[in-house]
This record gives sequence, structure tokens and C-alpha cells, in this order.
Amino acid sequence: MQVQALGIMWFKDADQYHQFRKIFTDSEVLSVSYSDWLRDAEKIVKRYQNSGATVIKAYAEPSEFLSWCLANGKTVDSEGRMAFANAKAYEHLIGKS
Repeated sequence: MQVQALGIMWFKDADQYHQFRKIFTDSEVLSVSYSDWLRDAEKIVKRYQNSGATVIKAYAEPSEFLSWCLANGKTVDSEGRMAFANAKAYEHLIGKS
């Protein structure tokens, strides 16, 4: 089964990226610099788009993400980021219907 839509956690700037890195329990798996993260994230977006998937960038403030993880029983790490981004993508796609 091919992925049709994918949410990816997106950060609006370097300051926000560093705020999020402070709260993630697995920040060691992320790039230290925003520019490195952005370069890698854009490659991921391009790869999925080239395979025909719709990529939705999920923006949030740290407090929104923390609240969402708590309310949905998710950890504040890659699992939580993926679940949050996909929930945002779903909301975006449903809103288009």
C-alpha cells in the first residue's frame, strides 16, 4: 500500500526549533542546527512528493505539542512527533473535503 498523505513536524525558524529540541526526550537524534534539520527535512519532503504522496507540514507551538501528547497518551519524542504530524495532516485533509 502506497502512502498517499504524510504529516511531518515542521518548525518555523531556528528559535522555535531549539525550543522544541529542549522538550524532546530524544533530541540527540535530531540535527543540532536548524539549517541541517531543514536541509534533511526538505529532502524527505521531496522524496515523498516524488513518490506521489501529499506532504503536510505540521506547525505547532511547543505548548500545543506537549498538550496534544499528554491528551493522546503519546511520548514527547519521534513517536509523538509522527503521531502529531499525521493527526494534523488528517485534520488538514478532512478540512478540504
